[in-house]
Amino acid sequence: MKKKRIEYNCEVFQEYLVDYLDEDLPAELSIELEKHRMVCRECARLVKTLRRIIYELKKLSYYETEESVVARIHTSLKIKRWKRK
Repeated sequence: MKKKRIEYNCEVFQEYLVDYLDEDLPAELSIELEKHRMVCRECARLVKTLRRIIYELKKLSYYETEESVVARIHTSLKIKRWKRK
């Protein structure tokens, strides 16, 4: 049986985006998504933006924040429960 060829477009790229950023995809799929990213400005910009956001969020984890501030943020985001590690 012949393998169904997937058309790698923005919709498919975005479907696998989280696993792509986490480098948690089979090599063949990762290569195809990388090819799409290389020719698609929108997806390349999306990856660059998300990587920058991830980098900035990781830097924030080094700062201590008062529980009251965290609670207000969670309330505004409508997060019911969250425990600090």
